[in-house]
Amino acid sequence: MDDLPASRSAAFTPLRVGPLTLRNRFIKSATNEGSAKGGVPSKRLVKFHEDIAAGGVAMTTVAYCAVAPDGRTFTDQITLDAQSVPHLQVLTAAVHRHGAAASAQITHGGCFTFVPPTASARPLSASGGFNKVGIMSGQWLRQKMTGADMERVAAEFVRGAQLARAAGFDAVEIHMGHGYLLSQFLSPLYNRRRDAHGGSIEGRVRFPVMVLQRVLDAVGKDMAVVCKLSVTDGHPRGNSAADGARIAKALESAGAHLLVLSAGLNIESITTMFGSSFPVTASIQEVIRGTGAPPYYPATVSMYEPPMAVCT
Repeated sequence: MDDLPASRSAAFTPLRVGPLTLRNRFIKSATNEGSAKGGVPSKRLVKFHEDIAAGGVAMTTVAYCAVAPDGRTFTDQITLDAQSVPHLQVLTAAVHRHGAAASAQITHGGCFTFVPPTASARPLSASGGFNKVGIMSGQWLRQKMTGADMERVAAEFVRGAQLARAAGFDAVEIHMGHGYLLSQFLSPLYNRRRDAHGGSIEGRVRFPVMVLQRVLDAVGKDMAVVCKLSVTDGHPRGNSAADGARIAKALESAGAHLLVLSAGLNIESITTMFGSSFPVTASIQEVIRGTGAPPYYPATVSMYEPPMAVCT
C-alpha cells in the first residue's frame, strides 16, 4: 500500500459512515481551540475549521459542545442551544463550501467541571462521593444520578444532536471518554453503583448505550452518529484494554456508525491521554488559562496560533 500513488490508496477512497458518505478517510479529530469566548463560536474558530476543510480532509470535528449549561466543564465552552445555532451555521457553511463534512462533538462533563457552582446541587456522576476536581471548582462532592437524572440527561443529548443538525452538522460524536460523564459510568474508578447501571461491564455500559440509542433514534437517519471512548483508563483500578474492547463491541452492537478510540482520564491518567507527563510551568499555565481550559491542563502542539489547542 505504501508504494501506491495517492489516487490508488485506500485512505483517499470514500467512506460510508451511517447515512453519510465522506470523500476520503481523513477525519480531523476534536481538539479544543479555545475560540468560543463566553460560549460563542468565534470568527477564528470558523476560519480554523474552514482551513482544515480547504486542506482536503473529509470531515472536521468541532470539539466539546455541551448539551446543557450544567454539563459544561469550563465557562468558555460552546453550549448547544438556540443562541449558538446561528453562529454554528456560519461554521458548517464554511466547511461545506470546501466539500467537507462537519461533526459536532457533544458531551456532558458530569463532575469534571471547573464552573463555579450556581446552586446547591452537586455535579452529577455515576456515583456520589468526593469529587477530585473540586479543588478547582469548589464542588467537593459529586451526586449519584437517579433514573430521572438519566432520562433528563439522555434527553439533553438528543436535543443537542437535534440542534447540531439544525446548525448544519453532518455528524455528532458522543463523548464517552476521558473522564466526562458517560466515561464516569463506563469506568469502575467512578462507577460504584450496585444497581442495573453498575457492577459488570454490561451494567456500566447500560446508560451510555441508552444515550447512543436515543440519539440514533432521533437523528441517525440524517446524521452519522459517532462515539468516542477511552479504550483503556490507564489506571490499575480502571478499565483495561480488554475491557475497552468489550465496551467498543457493545457500542457497535447498539448501532454506533463509527468509533473514535482514545485512552486515559483527565484526572487519574493524564499521561495516558497525552503520552507524556507534560510538566506545567507557570508560563504554560498562563497560556492555557487564556483558552478557558483548566489551569493544570496539558496542551498539545497548537495547529493554529493563537490560541493553543488542547485535546478533548
